Amino acid sequence: MVVLLTNRRASPCVLEARPHMHIVDVQDQVLPTRDTSPSTEQGQLVVQPGQRARTEMTWQNYCQSNPNGPLRLTVELIGTHDQFPVLVTDAKGNSQAATPLCTAQGQPSTLYIDPFDIVHQE
Repeated sequence: MVVLLTNRRASPCVLEARPHMHIVDVQDQVLPTRDTSPSTEQGQLVVQPGQRARTEMTWQNYCQSNPNGPLRLTVELIGTHDQFPVLVTDAKGNSQAATPLCTAQGQPSTLYIDPFDIVHQE
């Protein structure tokens, strides 16, 4: 899943290079996952007004009961602990409640999150 963030403020926005994300159901319950991303990406990314930042997330092995309603990601901003929701949708923009297949019963559900990068307009 690709996540694009656009800075709509008049001032620059600072993101951690390696984002903190959680998957949340309609009742604000965080789904149990383990972050398997490499911890080598440190630092900050400055997103100028109008610029976009991109990250990609891979979610695997969900063996719990089906979550309630549409899912969303929460992305935590650096230094503030502010979180904002990102609705999980399919390619047509429809709300998603689908989870990945259970491929390893008894093993945790995992998230792999790439570092943020600036999207350069062509």
